[in-house]
Parts: sequence; C-alpha cells; structure tokens
Amino acid sequence: MFCTIHSDTEAVGVCVSCGDALCEECVAATNDDQLICRMCELLYTVILLDAWGVLPEGSSADELPDPDVEDLER
Repeated sequence: MFCTIHSDTEAVGVCVSCGDALCEECVAATNDDQLICRMCELLYTVILLDAWGVLPEGSSADELPDPDVEDLER
C-alpha cells in the first residue's frame, strides 16, 4: 500500500478519520497513539477552537500543521 499524497512512498498506516493511506511524512499521532493525517488533525484543531476556544492537549498555535497545497486540492 502506498501513501495517498506521496504515491511513490510506502504507507505506514491509515488515518483513523478519513481512511487515507499515510507515509511517515504525512502521519501525526493523536493523544491515544492512533494515526491521523495532517489535514484531519488540522480540521480537528479548527473544530475545537471554534467550539471551545481551546487547542488539543499538548498543542500550541505554533505547532499547527501547515498543510501542503496538494492536500487542500483534494
């Protein structure tokens, strides 16, 4: 299985939220060590900020992922 974004790179797992195959570069870990892609992590962060005005535990605004333009075009 190959990464959804980097089609020439072997995937290490799939995102628990969207099901995309992820390589090492695309993976982020949730607090419970499940794999999640950077785009879903960003969406989760935005939802928390909008709903509660807080960042996920262990996050700061400086650590928010900077998604690739390719991610936004999907």
